[in-house]
Amino acid sequence: MHDHLMSNDSIDLSENLYAILSKFNGAKEDPKVGREDALANAFRQLARKFLYGGYIRVRNEYAIFISKVEFYYHEEDTLEDGVRDSVVYHRDGRFVGRRVPYFPIMTLHSHWSGFDITFEKPGTYRASALIRKYVVVDLKKKKFVELKTTGLDKKENPFLVGEIELSDDPFVDDRSTYLQYYLNGFSLAGQDSGIRWQDIDNREYPEPKQEVRKNAEEHEWGFVYKDKDEYFVALKALKDTL
Repeated sequence: MHDHLMSNDSIDLSENLYAILSKFNGAKEDPKVGREDALANAFRQLARKFLYGGYIRVRNEYAIFISKVEFYYHEEDTLEDGVRDSVVYHRDGRFVGRRVPYFPIMTLHSHWSGFDITFEKPGTYRASALIRKYVVVDLKKKKFVELKTTGLDKKENPFLVGEIELSDDPFVDDRSTYLQYYLNGFSLAGQDSGIRWQDIDNREYPEPKQEVRKNAEEHEWGFVYKDKDEYFVALKALKDTL
């Protein structure tokens, strides 16, 4: 199965995520639609891979499934019709008097809203997928994880963590910044940190539901699973095979 990502470009969703993101070519205008419409069409296809085509594996401890993904895109070139996305964190102009380097494809970028998976093109554009909602599986106990807060001292420390609750039912967490409790342990010695994207050989990639981005409504580049019951059934079936 092939899905058209951009004009003259195609993508096979059975390919690994790195190969797919490497083929992304920005807001290249499709003859039938405008630049931003072409982007929205591309992101809809990419969302199918992020939502249904794999997960983030954290060593042998956790599997993190993305339940809602938001795309961010900002062109750094001087095109008059360039697409600008003012809320993009990693771009020139955010730091006074300094240009920022381009991240390699599939870099995990931690910031105030959570974690991005980047796919930038040096000298041209910044592009990333923000993990807005997610489901966590404890790989050793084969249970779904819910991170509980204590409810104490919220004014002084709203991120105070309490117990981890394990369940046979998925818990969709919309606290994107809480991913820091799972995504850690990056190496400074050039070694594998043990955190990687694990592709799934999925024969079906359902059409996601499109939504506006949280606190960034200028573009409708948010995508979530369409049917909660079907999504949960699929996660339950997959959990024990990890």
